Amino acid sequence: MGGALASLSSSDYGVLVGYARESEQLVRPIEREIAIGSGATLWVKARPIEDAGVAVGSLLRLRPASVEPTPSAITFERDV
Repeated sequence: MGGALASLSSSDYGVLVGYARESEQLVRPIEREIAIGSGATLWVKARPIEDAGVAVGSLLRLRPASVEPTPSAITFERDV
């Protein structure tokens, strides 16, 4: 296991599930910069997976925050 995935702790997975659910509910990709438990900062892109027009899951892509998101990425801010 390497890259961003190796930096995750068990508590980080709950946060990622929340972003996956959010993309499913919005039925569009979201991209966020998040701080994880280890202190690292990651870009998280969640894209809903649909079957017959119904969101059935999400695909998450993680990368170090030092890698800028693509200009075509859709970014939404989340109020906490």
